[in-house]
This record gives sequence, C-alpha cells and structure tokens, in this order.
Amino acid sequence: MTYATDSMRRDLERHRIEVVQDDERLRCFWLREPGEWCMSVLVTELPSRQIALTGDLTFGGRNGIVSDRGYGLGWFGGRLGEDYLCEKFLSEKWSRERAAKWCRWHRDDIKYDADQFETWKALCEIERDLTQWEEIRTPEELYDALIPIGMADGDVPGYGYDENHAGWLCAVQQRFRECWQQMAEEAA
Repeated sequence: MTYATDSMRRDLERHRIEVVQDDERLRCFWLREPGEWCMSVLVTELPSRQIALTGDLTFGGRNGIVSDRGYGLGWFGGRLGEDYLCEKFLSEKWSRERAAKWCRWHRDDIKYDADQFETWKALCEIERDLTQWEEIRTPEELYDALIPIGMADGDVPGYGYDENHAGWLCAVQQRFRECWQQMAEEAA
C-alpha cells in the first residue's frame, strides 16, 4: 500500500533541509520551504538514537511522534518501505471500515467458487454487520464471527495505520531523503 499521496508530495516538493544543530550532542534539521513556517517539520536525532518529528506539520499526535530506539538520521535519510517506516513510528488501530474492506476483498476473491458459497454468504453477512447493522463492534467479535467459517487464522482483520498520519509521515521521510542525499552530495 502507498500512503503518501501525490498531493502530499507536491505540498513538500519545495521543502529544503536547514541545519539547526549538528554536533556530538544533538542533530536537528528543519525541513521546510525556505522562509516559511507552514508545513514545516523539525527532524531531530535524539541521544537515545530515536528520531523525533515535531513542528507545524504534525502527525501521529498533536505534539509529533518519536521512532522506536535504534534509528538515526542515516536510517531516516535512506530508502525505506512505507509499512516498515510506519511500524517504527505509528501504532496500528482497528477499524470496522478496514475490517469490512477485508471481508469484501475475500468475498470477491471466492465469489465464483461454488465450493465456497457458504463462506461467501457468511462473509456477506459479516460485512453487513460491520457496516450496517453494527452488531460486530470489536476485533474480538469479528474474530469470533470468522472462526465458524474457517477464516480466523490468528490475525484479526481491520488493523492498520491512520492513512492521513501514515501518508504525511511517508511523504516527509521521502522528501527528507531527497534533501539529505542532495546535502551529502554538496558536502562531498
């Protein structure tokens, strides 16, 4: 899945890296459009080897987000898969809409298989419960509904990242990577 949209990337294409502090104590860079405060992100490598993202453009929470430990600017400035990046910064949450989408996808996948008709019918019912009847309200209730039809494999469908937060995180990291590489080339 691609979280960063073309619109998000366009909003950041004029952003550049400005060095705020880069020494043995703290490394901090400001990703922003020159002369602007709007849509800016402060990218800080903490002494704990974590990346903190704060600023005007915040995602993941009102005050920004911090990565897991062990991830520095070299990592953040590299080529990263979007799901991999998100798992280092964001928490997945369960949503009925994502769970219903999963049911639709599996339902459509077996639609023409006569041997799977009962499973197809049950998935239709579960999807209706998730979207219209609202009888399935929790991940546990969904899992319990999937067990009798053999669709419970240990993972509960419907978990994922908030797409807006994930999109901005990925767009910022991708733009940072481009600017970081350009900065390295100019220094060489």
